[in-house]
Amino acid sequence: MKLIALLIISQFALFSAQASLPESWYSDSEETFNKSNDLSEANETLDNILDAKTEMIESMDVREEKKSNKQRWFLQSIKTEIGVENIGTWGVVGLKGETAVEFIWTRTQESIKRLQEKFYDMTKAAPTEDKAEVSFEEPVLKISEDMTGDDLSQKIEPLAELAFKSGKVSDKFKFKKNLLKHAKEFQKIVNSITSASHNRPWWVYKYQLHLEAEASGKVYPFMNVGAGFRLRLEWYRAQRKVQNNGVRELLTGQGVKSENARFIYAMAKDFETLHPLTLKNRSYGLDYIKVGVGLSASGKIVVASAKGMVMGSLFFKRDPLPVNKSNEQEIPLQDSFPILSHADDKNLSYAKEHGVKYSYDSNGEKSFENSRVARALFEGSRKSFRKGLKKATKMAAFWSRGALRRLDRRIKKGKTVNFDLNVLELELELYLRGNLSMARIEGIAAVELFLVKRN
Repeated sequence: MKLIALLIISQFALFSAQASLPESWYSDSEETFNKSNDLSEANETLDNILDAKTEMIESMDVREEKKSNKQRWFLQSIKTEIGVENIGTWGVVGLKGETAVEFIWTRTQESIKRLQEKFYDMTKAAPTEDKAEVSFEEPVLKISEDMTGDDLSQKIEPLAELAFKSGKVSDKFKFKKNLLKHAKEFQKIVNSITSASHNRPWWVYKYQLHLEAEASGKVYPFMNVGAGFRLRLEWYRAQRKVQNNGVRELLTGQGVKSENARFIYAMAKDFETLHPLTLKNRSYGLDYIKVGVGLSASGKIVVASAKGMVMGSLFFKRDPLPVNKSNEQEIPLQDSFPILSHADDKNLSYAKEHGVKYSYDSNGEKSFENSRVARALFEGSRKSFRKGLKKATKMAAFWSRGALRRLDRRIKKGKTVNFDLNVLELELELYLRGNLSMARIEGIAAVELFLVKRN
């Protein structure tokens, strides 16, 4: 039997915890966590939050009824979101604001079995949900690197019809033409990703680009708050194919394709500095990373660190087994990496204060709101970025160990465990000099680390 999944998200207003977190965790500080930081009060506060959540969820039991073959709904997953304010106070986050940490709990197999035995006559076929998938997300155009122009046109046709019927696009022909142009440009970036498949532990398995169209059929590669028709371009691969020839030439060559390949290679190398996270011998691992990206005026992939600049995401995955790097020649990396953000007084003053180099980036196009946006590419320090990743490992350990303490307490008390921590997501804010911290309520997450249960 397959249970119907129901995801319930915590919708409480943010309340401030009395305990504070290390300042370097939520600010633009390159200091790393040390043993002098006392987290005892923070641990106690986290335990109280998770215990309260646990008692509420675990007590959600269904009343006794006769076994039958009637389809039922059962709570399958629940998400707990933690937010951090600018002064370091933190608590369960509500409907607005960026979250810093997300706990995703899923029902255990033992709990599923108990529900089956309690409510279903196992001598008969248990009911299953309808196979039709219902999605409330934006429409998706899935693209592979080997699709032809005709293939893309056929894929675009139903999206154009959907956009027209939505009433948000009046010129269907222009919409199809513009979307096809963006799809082909997206495909070029995908080719630079697949062509640069190198023999490293971290590799890109998914790339997404968000688009928005106005009534005239014009399509923009931006994440906006407008009322246009939104859709997403997506490329995905289940396995990587390491290229044996031409990779070094591509990584050391000229042009946008080579620059994109170097960007991905450098990010993968930076992620190798993430320390493996051991949690009381439990099988969890920092095996997935999501990076918010934008496109420069020349079409290069860059990290985006401001609202309105994040156009899509690159998803990295770590191979759980060691990768043979004996035959691979190291490619020299630059000391900096590009960060796309607003070229406003605040950012330019920050760049001057911290000695961050930058260059203006504009192709003269107007945004969806029909106004030109001043943008710049700031040169973030790769050294600062790696320090931030090291700091992030300490943060992930703190939050995840709290979840595991919660599990141990229930087991010691002899209480039933119906839900287990499956994923912990740590959302990180990126500063223009390359440093990282936990995303604050008023900030935006540029890098997201996923701690996932492996078995």
